[in-house]
Amino acid sequence: MEDFILNEIMDTQDEASNAITDNEILYDDEGNSQPAHEDGMPNSIDDPEYDPYMGEPYEEPFIHQEMLDRNGDGQTDMIIMEDDSDGDGINETEIVLADNNYDGVFESSVIDTDEDGNGFIDTRKRELDTDGDGVVDYKETVIDTNHNGVFDENDSVEYTHDSNHFGSIDSYKIQIDTDGDGIIDYAELGRDYNNDGVFDSLKIYEDTTGNGKLDTMTELYDSTGDGKLDTAEIHYDYDGDGVEDWTQFCIYNPDSGSVTPLNDTPEYANIAATYSWELPQYQPNENYPEGISGDPATSMEYWEPQGESGPCALYSQMFIIEEFTGQDIDINEFTAMAEENGWYGPGGTTPLNMSKMLDAYGIENEMSFHNDINDIEECLEEGGKVIVAIDADEIWHGEGGDLFSPNATANHAVEVIGIDYTNPEKPMVILNDSGSPNGRGEMIPLDDFLDAWKDSECQMIKCYPNK
Repeated sequence: MEDFILNEIMDTQDEASNAITDNEILYDDEGNSQPAHEDGMPNSIDDPEYDPYMGEPYEEPFIHQEMLDRNGDGQTDMIIMEDDSDGDGINETEIVLADNNYDGVFESSVIDTDEDGNGFIDTRKRELDTDGDGVVDYKETVIDTNHNGVFDENDSVEYTHDSNHFGSIDSYKIQIDTDGDGIIDYAELGRDYNNDGVFDSLKIYEDTTGNGKLDTMTELYDSTGDGKLDTAEIHYDYDGDGVEDWTQFCIYNPDSGSVTPLNDTPEYANIAATYSWELPQYQPNENYPEGISGDPATSMEYWEPQGESGPCALYSQMFIIEEFTGQDIDINEFTAMAEENGWYGPGGTTPLNMSKMLDAYGIENEMSFHNDINDIEECLEEGGKVIVAIDADEIWHGEGGDLFSPNATANHAVEVIGIDYTNPEKPMVILNDSGSPNGRGEMIPLDDFLDAWKDSECQMIKCYPNK
């Protein structure tokens, strides 16, 4: 936030809240208050005759400030400021401060500005305190680079986020329209998984052909955990359909930035995606557990649907805690505990907070990224349980092909309770999926599961019973 917002507004919040509520105040460019009309009547937002932009009786530029009490508790919970610094009746700056949870602290600020002076707002800066601890943990700048008058997915964006509230940035995003054609042609996503201040994963999206479609995604990550990016996967979409056609695996040298390919480039690859919209449920047969990794029949007993609510990561953790401990957990109390600790909120559970309730209940667990199906199978064979983050749209609706979008992300957590190899031609992954009404023992073709899992960078939480 700008210094004047913090110092002039935040420090006087209590005093201002008691003095002014639901009224508009006008200030000239020297900060002096001005009467609304020549008769001295106040500038009430309920006054139908009041128009602050008519230019009369004001001859000097002014700031229009509005302080609102939206829930009627007598405290200001939103402040709106509009600055017409040149007095032409068009705002150059618009500022909104909000206390959306009504705890007496402004946790959100939005500053819109007209940077090029053409009379239209073109830049937005947001700062959020997402966990309400008084510290800003999300910062975002959006520039309306396509000049369509709205902030949308084709605008240049830069944000940083402390998603697990450890006090350091653990994720960032940059997307840019480099040629000014109104379409994003370059983007970066970075993540620090272990909160050591070093980014362990970097995704770079590029439009290499100039046709307006992101067709190459380079993924750099630290495969050894030594704090250095050492592996590169370069994904190619040759025909522009948004579906990966081929991947080149490389060794990455972080010092020189060079890559050493590990596989040869084919003349052309076209890997068609397949989807299964009618998802079967697992049914143990007479040969069980032959050909099955894990103990899906037992784990299915702990499944519950989440209904219209969204705490899928909490349900996945609860399934495992109940199975390991024998406790019967009340999901409402479970959710309240996560909310109180800042591990769950209106936006759901962030990736790095997906194991917090396991920790709270003393369940041995380990979170990692860039895993493969063998890692899941190994954990299940050892008697462990597995939670993964996936793109639910790919398994529920057959929607895919978003590997090359910087906006593609995992949006759902599930428990993997088994892998079925009884049909070697079509192996299936068995899930406890709280988000599906038929999610008890939900079976997903392995290829479809892997596609959906990629959007989380193959995030996995291994869980083991306490020794």
